[in-house]
Amino acid sequence: MEQAAAERQLFSGVARDESGPTLRLPESFNFGSPYNVAAGQGSADLSELAKFYQQESEVAEKERIERLKRNKGVSVYD
Repeated sequence: MEQAAAERQLFSGVARDESGPTLRLPESFNFGSPYNVAAGQGSADLSELAKFYQQESEVAEKERIERLKRNKGVSVYD
């Protein structure tokens, strides 16, 4: 176990891919990441998007009701 721990420490600073520089702090790439953010804590304002889909849903619901009235209450799925 001690040997494995020593080898892990020995190779932890070595780059696995020689095409780029070694990363001493790879976790720094996750700073400000959009992942692992609590709900409602994101930086994007989605109110316009929510309003758009709400209006689209209202239009679809009105069309559905009109279709049911034309068909005298018989749904397409019945």
